[in-house]
Amino acid sequence: MAALTVIIALLSFYIPFLSVLVYFLIALPTVILYRRYGFVAAFLESLTASLLLLLFMDIFNCLIYAVNIMLPGLMIGSVYRSQKDGVVRFCTGYVAFLGSLAAEMAIFQFVTGISITQDFLNELDTSFATMKNLYTQTGLLQESGMQSFNQNLDEMKDLYTTFFPAIVLILPAALSYIDLLICDGLMKRLRLSYVPMKPITQWQLPPYSQYVLALTYIVSVALSHLIADPSVKIYAETVTLLTLTVFWVLGLSFYYWLIQEKTGKPRRFLRFLILFFSLFVPIGAPILILTGIFEMFFNLRRFFTKDENEGKR
Repeated sequence: MAALTVIIALLSFYIPFLSVLVYFLIALPTVILYRRYGFVAAFLESLTASLLLLLFMDIFNCLIYAVNIMLPGLMIGSVYRSQKDGVVRFCTGYVAFLGSLAAEMAIFQFVTGISITQDFLNELDTSFATMKNLYTQTGLLQESGMQSFNQNLDEMKDLYTTFFPAIVLILPAALSYIDLLICDGLMKRLRLSYVPMKPITQWQLPPYSQYVLALTYIVSVALSHLIADPSVKIYAETVTLLTLTVFWVLGLSFYYWLIQEKTGKPRRFLRFLILFFSLFVPIGAPILILTGIFEMFFNLRRFFTKDENEGKR
């Protein structure tokens, strides 16, 4: 298992476009070992893999890989071994990936002396300066067009700066969900017992939580518009984006449920189209967010099961 972990790490290290393997696959051998043999076997495997990586890379990259192997692997493996349900596994995975992301940021700052946020802003400044020089030298834009272009770049930079903390908080949730889907598939294939995670079509909020969520959204939007303090604005925008993400997930859950309800099958291609539409078409995300809000308050599913329920009566 340690050899498999090392191979995954080396593939992601030396082949840049495979770096995503770090988050989705590198901890899987540790999770499987923990589920089968317990903490000691999983810890020794992850420690051995981390030490072997020292033969192929510098110590700082090795530390980053060690964090991504141990933290998610041991934490997620522990909840699989104790037969926890999907919600507990998801929350544990979220904390694990958030912790590994925070550790990566700390290691990056220790090595470079620059925070990852500042590095992100520096990369934006460099990219925007390159774009400005390109348009200036080629003369593609007139003076008035150049002013508008510069204004758009400044607005884009402010947008990235404002939403960067929210992205850091949302990313571990996506990583946790995808990783748990892969782990569930492996557990099923290896015939290891586990509590199945509730499918996304059944995701709904607990009673009365919609009012708390709606109030949080209203307050965060009000603060972001009424208070000029940049730090308060960033916090408010972060909370706003997090609540909108919850609405988006509820809308996605509703449409996935509707497809299964009307066709009798999951229809993965239709699901992919809806996900693609919501992520890459400008009007897609607002439609899912509005659907999620209506589903949250009015339970839209009952309107599509009304005829079926009347038939049973």
